Amino acid sequence: MKLNIGSAEYVEKGYINIDNGFDYSGNGGFKFMKQQADEYMKEAGFTAKFLEMDGNELAFEDDTFTEIYSNQCVGEYVTNYKEIARVLKKGGEIRFGVWQDKVANVIIGLNEAGILVYDVDLLNGSIGDDTCTYMLKGKKAYQALGSQII
Repeated sequence: MKLNIGSAEYVEKGYINIDNGFDYSGNGGFKFMKQQADEYMKEAGFTAKFLEMDGNELAFEDDTFTEIYSNQCVGEYVTNYKEIARVLKKGGEIRFGVWQDKVANVIIGLNEAGILVYDVDLLNGSIGDDTCTYMLKGKKAYQALGSQII
């Protein structure tokens, strides 16, 4: 199974999509986002689960997901990296779009939680620009020994 954290109304096909439902823009929070997600899926011709859930307290069993994706939520609203590692299967992959000013802290937090970031690419914007984001790719380690990841 695959998880998309902080999907807002942009759901991913083949993923369980979650969003915290905070009403950032005064448009109605989760109810509005769910309505937008349903319209998006109808136009795109697919269905997917879309759940209201806090990404810092994931209501899933340990080792549930083979992949976790997030665009601009991890590091910003979601900072409980141990919770992400808990639900990610050993050898499972992460792909996180992260704001430039959050990249170092996210990499450190994931590494401490047992997820080794192996690739960082410019996703969009310009380096030094406030809108600059990077795509982090990582994998849950099979065994963590202090700061040494195997």
